[in-house]
Amino acid sequence: MELVFENVNMEALDLDRISRGVARVAQQVPRPDDVTVVFTGDFEQSIRSRSIEQPEYTADRLGGMGFASAMTLAGEGPECTIVASAAFFVVGEEIEQDLDGVRLLGHEGWHAAIHQRGEETGDVRLRRGLGDTAIGFLHATAGVAIGEYRVERSLCNEHWWPLDTYLTVLSSVLEGVRSRLRAAIVPAPDLPDKVWTVVTQDLHQLLTHLSYLAGQELASGRTRLPTSISQSDDWNVVVGDYWGRLLDLLDTIAPADVPTGLSRLDALTASLAETVPTWLARSGLAIADTESGIYVSHSGLEP
Repeated sequence: MELVFENVNMEALDLDRISRGVARVAQQVPRPDDVTVVFTGDFEQSIRSRSIEQPEYTADRLGGMGFASAMTLAGEGPECTIVASAAFFVVGEEIEQDLDGVRLLGHEGWHAAIHQRGEETGDVRLRRGLGDTAIGFLHATAGVAIGEYRVERSLCNEHWWPLDTYLTVLSSVLEGVRSRLRAAIVPAPDLPDKVWTVVTQDLHQLLTHLSYLAGQELASGRTRLPTSISQSDDWNVVVGDYWGRLLDLLDTIAPADVPTGLSRLDALTASLAETVPTWLARSGLAIADTESGIYVSHSGLEP
């Protein structure tokens, strides 16, 4: 496994913490020699320089969740690169940050393992030739969500939970999505473009976020989600009874530490994709194909 350090002060890094994180990745992936781990002081630039698909990449996350801190980039064949923010490996950080830094690499290590085993579901739209269609968008959304669920379910099955701060921001995420949804349907002349943005960005990311959370919820026996969130108005409007349906479906999917055939995963991706229109309908949204391409509409009722 190759280690690369970019835009960092090496003297400020906790090399023991880095060693433990890298060792964790080596245990998880089938082919450690085909993995490069980059520790960077400029996360966005390190992603942009390695990904022609994301030349304008920004680490901003949904609804004020902060910033992305790590990403796994697929290469040729089994090759892949894990890019991680060096801020999680600085000497003197609190123990919670220490554990989160090592866990950060554990999370990306499972993404790398999924790639090396040929189980990537996030590219199902391209592999199945679904194109820029509504069903293609739904499959792509579901495929990314399933990958995130499998990774988190593996970690949480070890009772290796993410920091509680992840749960504390969920309420603000839901509030933000609901607020932007309200703004999207007023004024009416701008409705198509605004609603399109909400669906393709906010709700797409929120499904991934919910799938991440589902890994924790199912590994804990459905006890991790605080009632302060699950009983809130924002949750009831944006998620509601779709949560139970999502949990039941995801619970049939093997975690990332269990090798699973791609045909099986594609079938499960299709099953999840079929549920998304029902979920969107909770917020008055509908997505369909037209002669001009994908069209997103809204009932006009304020969520």
